[in-house]
Amino acid sequence: MRSPLPFPCVPDRPYKILLVQASKQKIYRQKRKMAEAKLAAQRAAAEETLRAREAERRAAKEAQLAEQRAAAAERKAIQAEAERREKEAANRRAEEEKARRRAKAAEATAAKKEAKEKNKEAKKAPLAFKLEEERRAKAAAEVRAQEERAARLAAEQEAARRAEREAAELAGAAEQAALREAAELAEALRLSEIDAEEEALARRVSRCEEAVSSESTGGGDLMRRVEQLEASLGAAIEGNLEERVGAIERLIGPEAAEAAEQHLPVTEPFAAVSLADAGLDTGRPAPPTGDDVDGPASSVYPEK
Repeated sequence: MRSPLPFPCVPDRPYKILLVQASKQKIYRQKRKMAEAKLAAQRAAAEETLRAREAERRAAKEAQLAEQRAAAAERKAIQAEAERREKEAANRRAEEEKARRRAKAAEATAAKKEAKEKNKEAKKAPLAFKLEEERRAKAAAEVRAQEERAARLAAEQEAARRAEREAAELAGAAEQAALREAAELAEALRLSEIDAEEEALARRVSRCEEAVSSESTGGGDLMRRVEQLEASLGAAIEGNLEERVGAIERLIGPEAAEAAEQHLPVTEPFAAVSLADAGLDTGRPAPPTGDDVDGPASSVYPEK
């Protein structure tokens, strides 16, 4: 009869030990199977991952190849379009060149035909041709004459405008000269009036000096009139020359002024007293003094 134990029965060992060893071996086998299964699962997962990565790489490569093929196709399409456009432009230029040549040929043919027709007409009707030529020449001459007349008219208008400007300038200059002459004449008149006033004032001054140096016509002696002149000199010397002369005329009295106006003869000179000796500026040199007077008027007027 076969033993239930997986190993042969050893008579010298106890039965329990054998059972424990059998269980341990069973557990070991189970763990080994589990490790082998786990390793197989890991290997399968790794293989699956590798297959997925390979599929992704192949897909990326195929996509890249597709993009490259699309780019190449696009470049080919662009190149084909450029070639087509260049070919169309070349055809268009060729057609235009042909059209220009045909137009030139047609123009040349028409010119030749027109020349032939003109020659025929000239041969058939030389009088009409001459008349047409004369009409054209006359029309050209009329156009030239009109242009010359227009140019002449423009030149005349310009000369007239220039003459008007020159006349206006001359009139302005004449007006300015007239204004200057009028101003100079007015200034000369004013200066002559001033000179006349100065001459009249100088004559009055001279008459006052003669009246002062002559004998007294008012009945008083010379010293009293000199003292009166000295007393009133402070008020008379502050004004202008005409006011000073008026003050002196009032001081010497109406009779002396009247005698000076009538140029009465001097009978006996008292002293050589003048306006210049009195300190008044008459604008003319003082008259010379006599030999019978001791010194100038400073001997009469005491020094201050």
